[in-house]
Amino acid sequence: SQVLEVFSGKLKNKVSFIVSNPPYLASKSEVDSDVLSHEPKLALFAPAHDALYFYRKIVDHADEFLENQGMVFLE
Repeated sequence: SQVLEVFSGKLKNKVSFIVSNPPYLASKSEVDSDVLSHEPKLALFAPAHDALYFYRKIVDHADEFLENQGMVFLE
């Protein structure tokens, strides 16, 4: 998965948990202008057609990185 590829081949062992606050906003109208001026757009906006894109990708591929009974925490 492109979302978790940063971990591919870099973890020696599976992990106990994954914690993420992925982007989920669809448009600039959902964000205060002060936030827009200080936060990278990549940290705020999901693809326009799928606000839950990053959540779905993390959940779909978490088992590749999690040990048995590992957990995913998403904000």
